[in-house]
Amino acid sequence: MASLRLFASLVLIGVLAFPVFAGNANTGTVGGTFLKLGSGVRAPAMGEAFTAVVDDATAIFWNPAGITQLNSKELSMTHNVWLIDTSYSTMHYVQPLLPGHTLGASIFYLSYGNMMETTAVSREGTGRVFSPSAAVATVSYALKILENLSLGTNLKFINQSIDRYGENGNALDVGLLLSDFKGMNMGLVVQNIGSMSGTTLPQNLKLGISKRFLDQKLLAAFDVGLPIDSSVFLSLGGEYQLNDFLVVRAGGSTKAEEGSGGNFGIGLGLNLSRFAVDYAYVTYGDLGIAHRVGLRLQF
Repeated sequence: MASLRLFASLVLIGVLAFPVFAGNANTGTVGGTFLKLGSGVRAPAMGEAFTAVVDDATAIFWNPAGITQLNSKELSMTHNVWLIDTSYSTMHYVQPLLPGHTLGASIFYLSYGNMMETTAVSREGTGRVFSPSAAVATVSYALKILENLSLGTNLKFINQSIDRYGENGNALDVGLLLSDFKGMNMGLVVQNIGSMSGTTLPQNLKLGISKRFLDQKLLAAFDVGLPIDSSVFLSLGGEYQLNDFLVVRAGGSTKAEEGSGGNFGIGLGLNLSRFAVDYAYVTYGDLGIAHRVGLRLQF
């Protein structure tokens, strides 16, 4: 009961912060919007309902408290063929230390593709090509406050560049995970507390719940997101273990991507002992579709 009271108190603090995070007053005013891009493959296939799931290395992105659930080292690598000519790759690594203490690190790299330089004189292009990009390096630490209550933090080092111009920033994530409370997990995370070149980053408060059914074969998850620069959104998703090797996933979110009207994902996972291959197909309304593929290795 002590862990539940502590978790409930912290959730209440998050709910009281609703006026700060929710609403559209800050639409278009935040920097580093690439920080919104979901990481990994499982979560996007599940509609990004992952705040209370976070049982693989991509927990670093979704809720750093979740890395305490990993009992062995794990490496996760993902490549995402995103919208238009944009693509991005991520790598996450988690290493348990002493009992109840876990470290993690991740790298995110985004390429916007090649662009032709134009000037007031050469409006059709000068013939010179440049490639805008963005990168995030993250260091994570999580500990078990109580047997079933974990606290995790991320420190992010951010860079983005366009041709000869670049800017840097830092951000902090803080997450909580209450595990196996009456068969459920509950999560809370605040993401991207910080700034870049004096501009506020896309802060987001998320609350989540997850539960397993049908002899642990079906995992269902639900999230509520309160971003600082757009409307409240809901995410619902799940995965089902067909057999010892194959997992199917599906989910949807009301989160709009630049007016796309939300997104929907489906995916597959192939588990081979300590090695897994994941694929996700995610739609973004009128903006098109994105393909994601990833590898996970435990050792």
